[in-house]
Amino acid sequence: MAEKINEQFKKWTLVGPFFAPPEQSLWFPFPLDGSTQIPSRFSFQGREIPVKKVVASGYFLDLEKILSPIVDRSSRGVRNQSMGFVSLKVSRPVTVTLSFDACWRTVWWLDGKEIFATREGNSFRRDKLEGHRVILALTPGKHVLAVRIISSNQNWNLQFQIVSIQEGITDALRTDRQASWRDYTCSVVRLEQRPVPDGWCGKLRKEDYESLMARMGVQARWISVVHQLEGSCYRSSYLGMWQQAKPDYEKQLKEWVKFLHQKRIAVMSWVALTLNKSAAREHPEWRQQYLVIDRAGRKQFEEAACCINSGYGQALIDFCIEALKKFDLDGIWFDGASFSPVWHRPAIISCVCPCCRKKFKEETGMEIPDRYDWSLPQFPAWVQWRYDMYASYWQHLVDSVHKAVPEATIVFNHYHRENIGWHGAIPLKPFGRNFVSGTEADSEPLRGAFYTRLMRAYGRKHTEVWMALEQGRKGIRNGTEIVFHPGEVFDFVLACATAGGHASVGGADFDVEGPALRDIAELLKPRAPYLNLPSVPCIALHVSQQTETFVFGQDPAFITDDWQDYYWNSLTGWHHLLAYSQFHLDVFFDQHLQLSFLRRYPVIILPLALSLTSTQYEVLMEYVKAGGILFAGPWFSLFDRWGKASTGYPIGDRDLFPFGDSFPSWEEFRNRRSIILDGFSVKPLHALGQKRQAFTWQDVISVRKSGKGKIIQAGIDFGTLFRYHPFSRIVQSFRRLFLQVTQHRPLVEIPDADNIILGIFSKDKKTSVVHLQQFPVPWKPEDTTVEKPPVRWKTTLYWNGKKPTCVRCCLPEISPQLPVRKHRNSYLVELPPFDRGQILLITTED
Repeated sequence: MAEKINEQFKKWTLVGPFFAPPEQSLWFPFPLDGSTQIPSRFSFQGREIPVKKVVASGYFLDLEKILSPIVDRSSRGVRNQSMGFVSLKVSRPVTVTLSFDACWRTVWWLDGKEIFATREGNSFRRDKLEGHRVILALTPGKHVLAVRIISSNQNWNLQFQIVSIQEGITDALRTDRQASWRDYTCSVVRLEQRPVPDGWCGKLRKEDYESLMARMGVQARWISVVHQLEGSCYRSSYLGMWQQAKPDYEKQLKEWVKFLHQKRIAVMSWVALTLNKSAAREHPEWRQQYLVIDRAGRKQFEEAACCINSGYGQALIDFCIEALKKFDLDGIWFDGASFSPVWHRPAIISCVCPCCRKKFKEETGMEIPDRYDWSLPQFPAWVQWRYDMYASYWQHLVDSVHKAVPEATIVFNHYHRENIGWHGAIPLKPFGRNFVSGTEADSEPLRGAFYTRLMRAYGRKHTEVWMALEQGRKGIRNGTEIVFHPGEVFDFVLACATAGGHASVGGADFDVEGPALRDIAELLKPRAPYLNLPSVPCIALHVSQQTETFVFGQDPAFITDDWQDYYWNSLTGWHHLLAYSQFHLDVFFDQHLQLSFLRRYPVIILPLALSLTSTQYEVLMEYVKAGGILFAGPWFSLFDRWGKASTGYPIGDRDLFPFGDSFPSWEEFRNRRSIILDGFSVKPLHALGQKRQAFTWQDVISVRKSGKGKIIQAGIDFGTLFRYHPFSRIVQSFRRLFLQVTQHRPLVEIPDADNIILGIFSKDKKTSVVHLQQFPVPWKPEDTTVEKPPVRWKTTLYWNGKKPTCVRCCLPEISPQLPVRKHRNSYLVELPPFDRGQILLITTED
């Protein structure tokens, strides 16, 4: 094939000379521009233009000799012009790289599409190619390569050379679904901006806006084929259309996606999973029915929330497949992915429609509860059924979409996190496959790291956490000018990367947040090879659906405005305390309470493991006896898996867990919440952060040996303490205490640094990837006018693992080896200066 292609490139059809009409630019529109047919005869402006078939000599076309001498060399306004055509035929996919020079200007087309241009001129040396590269993607069949050449006032020629011929189409030139850049999960710079598809993005035409975003480094975009909660932007066969949608929106969407693909940007559509007013209006039988809802919630959601157990469930699946195919989308990003609406307080509890009643009865033999009452025997079973039912629907949706469009990426926004409870029906357990675990940071950058770790616990390969770029809008100057300080946005995207996953951002006004995207791209793209890696097991933090849902979920205030999220408040505080203490951690669920999983971690932390089965308790004891360290909070194992103090509970040796032998009343929780949760009677600890207050932990910490390991129980909840009192002294004291009672040596330490957070991952059996990030600390007010932290000089890293054979920095690129020296039981590495962070590759001996 290579020989045939070389021969084909020697045979040219030349059309010329022709000239720009008087008073027109050199690049006037010419009828043969982008032609897909090679002419045998051609006329222009009433004049026959010569058409010649020639054979290139040594891949060089002397157009002055072949076609015509240059007209009036001294005249600046006149240039000889010509068109050149090559007919190419290949039997299988091939990529041809062509190097060329011309005197003077050129534009190249393949099959009518412009692929390269030197419109502003080009230097030329006969003895040396300048090396302009044109890459041709040739699918099986016939193709026409065309080039328009404008002379200088001295020469008129084209010199070319075939650099390479490769089997297959190079990925950079592909636009089909198999192109790797169309895989959303391969992107790191992801932007949500989804205006009405009327051809505009804010103040810019969509083409101008998307061209700007491409130059900023955006690799993936969310747009939308639906209008918020109102319905489809086009006439769908499955779901109702937004009443204000215009007929040309479908065409605009197709053009939008096509243009983004030309910019090599993957395209997702935002869809609210359970909210669709048009569907609910056209099919009242699809609407959710509520067990608990107030008047304001009913007004907001009664005509929007649809039940996936009704006909809406299949209609949504069919709609997604239709949209993916119709618009050539790369995937669907499901927002509103909870079952009950979760953005309203007091909480809304659903669904008890006839379809749900029937399904619940068929699958459990029970009737759906007729009131919100945890004492009803079927109520906890219904809550658990909602988790299982909704997880099953997600998987059915994913499998159905992938059967129709295998390459499509599906992202679900997991609405189960701080201040969003069990009513969303999204499980806290490993479930599902072949979709992306996504959630939001709720405008708190460090939660980007926590929620990334939470999403990784689901066991799926890819994670994503979203935050609005508007987080950087700090005020308005002179009444009109928006002040944008992107520091928190940068902290957020790097926190997600430090925890091993991906970030996405939303809402980019081209003249406010837009420029920050270039910095985000510069931060994330070098980090891309070091994301989604397996974590190095160090410390594991327990997140319990049993406790969160069936103990704290029974708080009577849950369906009132007085509800406080004690559980997630504690977990978030624990994560942040461990992060600021420079401990790398993972999150694990109740289903991970198995010896094969736990034994990977030297330390596990169960802050609020109130609800345990006897089997889970026995596994924990086996873990400790085998040498593990269990760090528990108060009220350990008081209840069974349903949150009940049933026969035989509390379980376990209470000498091992002396604190919190009875659970406080909800009224006691509410009275204490501004101070701290504690498992027994101690003096208030609200003054712990004050300088004159001494830290004494002896009265609130129990350490017991069991087999080769130990059990540590705290009588206070450190997570809630730090959430309400994020002081430096608490971090310092907790770190000393934790190291003292656990005797655990962290794998990585950065002494004398209170603003470094860590992530440690495994590249292969010998190589660890260490993420370091300078992160603002809450006890030091941040100057929001400063866009990046100060450069750290002479930072020393302590490596407490096996002897390193090679240590290198990864940012901005792989560095030479760094010197390593032994110091007692550690290996010390002095790091080059860095500002926001650094990534290290540490290779060790076997």
